[in-house]
Amino acid sequence: MILTYDPWSDGATLSGGSWAAGLPLANLQRLPLAAVARSTSAAEAATQMTVDLGRPRKLSAWLLGPTNLTAAYRYRLRGYAGALTDEVFDSGWLQPMAADRAGLGWDAPRYWSGLTDASALPPLWLVHVFAARVNARSWRLELSDTGNPAGYVEAGRLFLGRSWRPSTGIAVQGNGHEIEDATWRSPLLGGGQHVRARRGARVCRFGFDHLPDDEAFGDALDVMARAGYAGEVHVIPDPADGPVRMQRRAILGRITRMDALTLAHWRRAATGFEVTEILA
Repeated sequence: MILTYDPWSDGATLSGGSWAAGLPLANLQRLPLAAVARSTSAAEAATQMTVDLGRPRKLSAWLLGPTNLTAAYRYRLRGYAGALTDEVFDSGWLQPMAADRAGLGWDAPRYWSGLTDASALPPLWLVHVFAARVNARSWRLELSDTGNPAGYVEAGRLFLGRSWRPSTGIAVQGNGHEIEDATWRSPLLGGGQHVRARRGARVCRFGFDHLPDDEAFGDALDVMARAGYAGEVHVIPDPADGPVRMQRRAILGRITRMDALTLAHWRRAATGFEVTEILA
């Protein structure tokens, strides 16, 4: 899995493209997610951005969302050792949801958290997982979604930060993925109950029962100290997930439970986390 936290992008310099004066790129560097950055049109010249992190940083994943991108969108991501000089990475043009367009129908109404309309689907995130960490100072993202019915592209959060890729697998016990019950209920005088469905936050639980000591009291403790219960984290349960499952399982959230680091075996430690999705 990949756990990203402590986003360097919050202090980065964002530029490029054409973005609405009242909804600028700077909105990507803070919550709430509803305070989006919105392009002035859906033209490719408008829907691009440059991110300068100030100095080279090692990234495991490039994360942008939630967006209003359609399943037809394409993107190209390039990384540079300097300020748009000395290219070290080029993804080429990718269309991650192409297979979904062919038959899985992400844009079509589908059951999600008790609701059956398309608006209940979690909005698409751009999630690019690197095969190996890429050390780059600046990045250029080009988006292509010219047929977007909204006439623009928008996103709520850019999340490029420190990452932990545990060297051991998730423990068989104590892991899970569920949706919180956000149903609104009101008792009626006649003894019945009025019920209204609302989208519930996704919850991801995972633990480790034999982390190497250096990793447990290094990476794991760093997550606890830097993110804590107030900071944001992004969880990718399985970097090998296909694009559709990635959309369903990867979440931006906050840690709502951290287990103590305990000595489990000789030079091995155990711990666990619970992360609850941020919806707004």
